[in-house]
Amino acid sequence: MGLLRLQDKHPHPHAAGLHRLLRRERLRRGELRGEDGTGGDLRPQKLHPFDRRRPHPHLAPRIRLAQVSGRRGGRWEALLLLRIRPSGRLPRAEAQYSRASMGYKLIALDLDGTLLTRSGEMSDRVLNALISALEKGVLIAICTGRRFADVKRVLRELRARIPLILHNGAMIAEFPSGDIIARFPIPPSKASEAIKAMKRLGLNPFVYALIDGEVRLICENPLGMNPSARRYVSNKMDAALIVDELERLPDGEHLQIVAIDRREKVEEGLRALRGMAGINVMTSGRVYDEGHWFLEILDGKASKAEALRFLSSLLGIPRESIAAVGDNYNDIPMFRAAGLSFAMGNAPEEVRSAADRVAPSNEEDGAAWAIEEIISEEGGI
Repeated sequence: MGLLRLQDKHPHPHAAGLHRLLRRERLRRGELRGEDGTGGDLRPQKLHPFDRRRPHPHLAPRIRLAQVSGRRGGRWEALLLLRIRPSGRLPRAEAQYSRASMGYKLIALDLDGTLLTRSGEMSDRVLNALISALEKGVLIAICTGRRFADVKRVLRELRARIPLILHNGAMIAEFPSGDIIARFPIPPSKASEAIKAMKRLGLNPFVYALIDGEVRLICENPLGMNPSARRYVSNKMDAALIVDELERLPDGEHLQIVAIDRREKVEEGLRALRGMAGINVMTSGRVYDEGHWFLEILDGKASKAEALRFLSSLLGIPRESIAAVGDNYNDIPMFRAAGLSFAMGNAPEEVRSAADRVAPSNEEDGAAWAIEEIISEEGGI
């Protein structure tokens, strides 16, 4: 598909910064080479293709957003708005510089319990609210404890390039390519120390690690885990790596250490482990029921809030131009990193009290309501 490009005088400030960091990271890993062999020219990546015969039902006749794809010939490609014709013919591209000159420029949204219903689905209203925000030049960042493969399946209907904050802040990647923008791994000595401490508390941890460019779930025999932990791990067997002793971790970047156990045992673990230096100990709340919770350990510099600050600094977006929407305990620090925060109606009381406003529940399309409120703020887009 031929796409029009805007010239240097109209670079999109947010997208350019995001891809500048992505370019640096790919250069560092030796994955990018320029025409002169030095990596000096980043060729544009292909945008997710639109189906020319049958336009996506959520697109026609709406305006769709295709984000910046790279640097070419000294120019940054800016945002393009593609108008999809109801006839289903090949879209006609109109170059339209889309910028959020006032109001909120970035919305950080949690996934489970926020964008998704209890059944793990995204409603049409929520999807259309995301598209509407992107149309208005507002950047969307999904902030979740999940790995990239899970998020990609959930967002399969969203045809736009956006940043993802994954593993509760241990990694930032681009959707839909999966290219890693930044990661904040736990030092190996700290990871080993944390695993030993968790085992002393009677917990059965497992580790998400980046090994040879892939995120793997490293665990001991899952048959020794409680039913909730075993169910969780069994759903990730495509990435599982079974080891005899978790303390002897294979080489790689250890992003996130997780245990699933009874709520009271997780609360005991939180109290015991929070005194360890150099790590961030947290919970994302319940797993499948109120009886079993997550206990998670990240690098001391990693959290949704710190990843959001990192991303906003890169993009030149001030705190007062950021809005955040979430439903769980790990979203409270993210609220503090934003100028405006919304807790979901289904959130615990402590989370609702930490937010500026409370939206309807995830079963009532509360995330869509919050997005609509954000982009309609006085003085906004």
